[in-house]
Amino acid sequence: MLSRVLVPLDGSATAEQAFAILPELPCRVVTLLRVVDPGADEERALADLAAVADRLATTGVATGIAVRVGDPAEEIVTAAADADLVVLTGAGRGAGGRRFFGSVADRVSRHAPVPTL
Repeated sequence: MLSRVLVPLDGSATAEQAFAILPELPCRVVTLLRVVDPGADEERALADLAAVADRLATTGVATGIAVRVGDPAEEIVTAAADADLVVLTGAGRGAGGRRFFGSVADRVSRHAPVPTL
């Protein structure tokens, strides 16, 4: 059973498309994660995640929120150590730099210690 699912969000509607699969997963806890740049408003990021968590409250799955500061792929991979599965979309805000750095989803799927969907 997938007890703990990590869903990284970047604030885009595209990233929230990851929620479509959640009802199909046998998970007990979903953690919503936002990774922000140094100096960004972490309180705002927490408030945004709390609003998303409120929308998910109707699913009956416990929802936690977390904000980390740093490189998105690195922080998601680190947070994945406490999850059984990472669920994320392939093209949120950062897709434009893919040809130079690789997408966040690509990097997470290659380096996460748990499966990535």
